[in-house]
Amino acid sequence: MDNKKALDILENIKKVIIGKDEVIEKVLIAILAKGHLLIEDIPGVGKTTLAKAFLEGRNYVIPDDAKEMIMPVLGHRLILSPEARIERKNMEEILKGVFKRVFIPVISNA
Repeated sequence: MDNKKALDILENIKKVIIGKDEVIEKVLIAILAKGHLLIEDIPGVGKTTLAKAFLEGRNYVIPDDAKEMIMPVLGHRLILSPEARIERKNMEEILKGVFKRVFIPVISNA
């Protein structure tokens, strides 16, 4: 991979993942060097979503990546309230409901 393509990939990812430039650069370096990388940060879906996009050969993250990763990443970190347990709600339906209310930005070509 030439430098221009690597920089293009880097810039495309930075358009989608904001505030994690150093992490994105390290991931790209590790991939290009065929090495290993441990990403440590606060709990959330971002690191897993970034890794999923890279592993699937994409230089961008899509909302479906986060939707797919939300249960494996967050499901075990949350505790249902007593009310939710009485209503027999499960973590998956609660997280899906939260995700449905999240605004997904759309880039217009106009």
